[in-house]
Amino acid sequence: MDETLLSLGMVRGDLGYYYANEKALKQKTPCLFRLVNINTYNPWHSEIKSEKLELGLRIRNIYKCMEYLQSCPDSVKRIFIDKSDSGCQRRKDGTCKHGVSYEMDGQIYWRCACCDPAIRFQQPKIEDIPHYIKLVELGTKK
Repeated sequence: MDETLLSLGMVRGDLGYYYANEKALKQKTPCLFRLVNINTYNPWHSEIKSEKLELGLRIRNIYKCMEYLQSCPDSVKRIFIDKSDSGCQRRKDGTCKHGVSYEMDGQIYWRCACCDPAIRFQQPKIEDIPHYIKLVELGTKK
Protein backbone atom coordinates (compact mmCIF):
# COMPACT_ATOMS: atom_id res chain seq x y z
CA MET A 1 0.00 0.00 0.00
CA ASP A 2 2.81 2.38 0.91
CA GLU A 3 4.59 1.76 -2.38
CA THR A 4 1.38 2.24 -4.36
CA LEU A 5 0.42 5.52 -2.66
CA LEU A 6 3.91 6.95 -3.09
CA SER A 7 3.94 5.91 -6.76
CA LEU A 8 0.75 7.95 -7.23
CA GLY A 9 2.62 11.05 -6.06
CA MET A 10 1.22 11.11 -2.55
CA VAL A 11 3.36 12.22 0.36
CA ARG A 12 3.76 10.26 3.59
CA GLY A 13 3.62 12.35 6.73
CA ASP A 14 4.12 11.47 10.37
CA LEU A 15 2.20 8.65 12.02
CA GLY A 16 1.30 6.90 8.76
CA TYR A 17 -0.75 9.72 7.24
CA TYR A 18 -0.70 10.12 3.44
CA TYR A 19 -1.51 13.40 1.71
CA ALA A 20 -2.26 14.29 -1.90
CA ASN A 21 0.93 16.36 -2.15
CA GLU A 22 3.57 18.28 -0.19
CA LYS A 23 1.39 21.40 -0.02
CA ALA A 24 -1.46 19.45 1.60
CA LEU A 25 0.97 18.02 4.15
CA LYS A 26 2.39 21.44 5.06
CA GLN A 27 -1.06 23.03 5.32
CA LYS A 28 -2.18 20.18 7.58
CA THR A 29 -5.23 19.43 5.46
CA PRO A 30 -6.98 16.14 6.24
CA CYS A 31 -5.04 13.11 5.08
CA LEU A 32 -6.42 10.84 2.36
CA PHE A 33 -5.12 7.58 3.83
CA ARG A 34 -3.64 6.35 7.10
CA LEU A 35 -1.65 3.16 7.31
CA VAL A 36 -0.48 1.94 10.72
CA ASN A 37 0.60 -1.22 12.47
CA ILE A 38 -1.39 -1.81 15.63
CA ASN A 39 -0.94 -4.33 18.39
CA THR A 40 -3.83 -6.34 19.69
CA TYR A 41 -4.04 -6.81 23.41
CA ASN A 42 -5.54 -9.89 25.03
CA PRO A 43 -6.80 -8.82 28.49
CA TRP A 44 -7.36 -12.45 29.53
CA HIS A 45 -3.72 -13.38 29.14
CA SER A 46 -2.03 -9.97 29.59
CA GLU A 47 -0.06 -10.33 26.41
CA ILE A 48 0.48 -8.38 23.27
CA LYS A 49 -0.32 -10.39 20.16
CA SER A 50 1.18 -9.94 16.73
CA GLU A 51 0.91 -6.66 14.88
CA LYS A 52 -1.97 -6.01 12.56
CA LEU A 53 -2.17 -3.50 9.78
CA GLU A 54 -4.95 -0.91 9.91
CA LEU A 55 -5.90 1.20 6.91
CA GLY A 56 -7.92 4.39 7.11
CA LEU A 57 -9.70 5.89 4.09
CA ARG A 58 -10.73 9.56 4.09
CA ILE A 59 -14.22 9.25 2.63
CA ARG A 60 -16.47 12.19 3.47
CA ASN A 61 -19.40 11.29 1.21
CA ILE A 62 -20.04 7.57 1.02
CA TYR A 63 -23.09 8.11 -1.19
CA LYS A 64 -20.75 9.18 -4.01
CA CYS A 65 -19.16 5.71 -3.70
CA MET A 66 -22.35 3.63 -3.69
CA GLU A 67 -22.55 2.90 -7.41
CA TYR A 68 -18.89 1.90 -7.55
CA LEU A 69 -19.26 -0.25 -4.41
CA GLN A 70 -21.77 -2.45 -6.25
CA SER A 71 -18.95 -3.68 -8.49
CA CYS A 72 -16.48 -4.24 -5.62
CA PRO A 73 -15.70 -7.60 -4.06
CA ASP A 74 -17.39 -8.49 -0.77
CA SER A 75 -14.14 -7.86 1.11
CA VAL A 76 -14.40 -4.16 0.17
CA LYS A 77 -18.16 -3.86 0.75
CA ARG A 78 -17.73 -5.38 4.20
CA ILE A 79 -15.53 -2.52 5.45
CA PHE A 80 -18.55 -0.24 5.25
CA ILE A 81 -20.96 -2.50 7.13
CA ASP A 82 -18.81 -4.33 9.68
CA LYS A 83 -19.06 -1.64 12.31
CA SER A 84 -20.59 1.62 13.40
CA ASP A 85 -19.32 3.71 16.27
CA SER A 86 -21.02 5.93 18.79
CA GLY A 87 -18.94 8.94 17.80
CA CYS A 88 -17.24 11.59 19.86
CA GLN A 89 -18.62 13.98 22.45
CA ARG A 90 -19.39 16.47 19.67
CA ARG A 91 -21.76 13.98 18.08
CA LYS A 92 -23.61 13.62 21.37
CA ASP A 93 -24.09 17.37 21.70
CA GLY A 94 -24.90 17.83 17.98
CA THR A 95 -21.87 19.91 16.99
CA CYS A 96 -19.74 17.29 15.19
CA LYS A 97 -18.83 18.43 11.67
CA HIS A 98 -16.44 15.63 10.79
CA GLY A 99 -18.35 12.40 11.32
CA VAL A 100 -19.85 10.46 8.45
CA SER A 101 -23.37 9.03 8.52
CA TYR A 102 -24.73 6.77 5.81
CA GLU A 103 -27.29 4.06 5.16
CA MET A 104 -26.60 0.70 3.55
CA ASP A 105 -29.08 -2.13 3.17
CA GLY A 106 -31.56 -0.38 5.45
CA GLN A 107 -29.04 0.02 8.30
CA ILE A 108 -27.73 3.44 9.39
CA TYR A 109 -24.04 3.68 10.22
CA TRP A 110 -21.99 6.41 11.89
CA ARG A 111 -18.22 6.76 11.68
CA CYS A 112 -16.36 9.37 13.70
CA ALA A 113 -13.74 11.25 11.67
CA CYS A 114 -12.57 13.92 14.08
CA CYS A 115 -9.10 12.44 14.64
CA ASP A 116 -8.66 9.83 11.91
CA PRO A 117 -10.24 8.86 8.59
CA ALA A 118 -13.83 7.70 9.03
CA ILE A 119 -13.40 4.35 7.34
CA ARG A 120 -10.86 2.29 9.28
CA PHE A 121 -10.33 -1.45 9.10
CA GLN A 122 -7.71 -4.07 9.80
CA GLN A 123 -5.87 -6.33 7.41
CA PRO A 124 -6.40 -4.61 4.05
CA LYS A 125 -5.95 -6.92 1.07
CA ILE A 126 -3.33 -6.28 -1.57
CA GLU A 127 -5.74 -7.22 -4.36
CA ASP A 128 -8.22 -4.58 -3.09
CA ILE A 129 -5.77 -1.63 -3.17
CA PRO A 130 -7.15 -0.27 -6.48
CA HIS A 131 -10.66 -0.27 -4.93
CA TYR A 132 -9.49 1.59 -1.81
CA ILE A 133 -7.85 4.26 -3.97
CA LYS A 134 -10.92 4.63 -6.20
CA LEU A 135 -13.27 4.92 -3.20
CA VAL A 136 -11.18 7.74 -1.69
CA GLU A 137 -11.06 9.45 -5.09
CA LEU A 138 -14.86 9.28 -5.40
CA GLY A 139 -15.81 10.14 -1.84
CA THR A 140 -13.25 12.64 -0.58
CA LYS A 141 -15.39 15.71 -1.23
CA LYS A 142 -18.67 16.25 0.59
